[in-house]
Amino acid sequence: MQYFKLSFAVIATIALLPFNASADESADKKKLKGEWRVVGLQSDGKEDLGASFKGMTWDFGDKEFTLTPGTTTPAGIAGKRSITLPYSLDVKQSPKHFTQKLGDRTLLGIYQFNDDQLRVCLAKFEHDRPTNFETRGMKDWLCYRLERVEPNVETADSIPSKD
Repeated sequence: MQYFKLSFAVIATIALLPFNASADESADKKKLKGEWRVVGLQSDGKEDLGASFKGMTWDFGDKEFTLTPGTTTPAGIAGKRSITLPYSLDVKQSPKHFTQKLGDRTLLGIYQFNDDQLRVCLAKFEHDRPTNFETRGMKDWLCYRLERVEPNVETADSIPSKD
């Protein structure tokens, strides 16, 4: 009888694992949703204080995010149009996985929330997924630090009356 109880407990736990992961993913997607401003970028242990990302934002939906290049974004995209890219999360991994698609290419990454900050560390194309957020000696990793952009919500009190 005790063997049956133990077997049932193990099976019930295993059956609930995908549900819990799905709930965690939904919670992370909800937390991720909205606009984030890039405030830091690190590669090979060196911090970029704005030369490569000034004005860059990432705006997350459920399955895609819109990257708006800043005024100093490298790779010839400064001042160009925004681009919408599919992404996926895997909350079962540690650190949590972030995967971004760009056409038929894939960027592998990790992510972490810290209050109203988000850290996303991406490997350059054709490289293995980062395993942590320390970039020293890792020239093929780009670790972004983002802060949530508060929505500009007008309240009824702030809208001028037409009297």
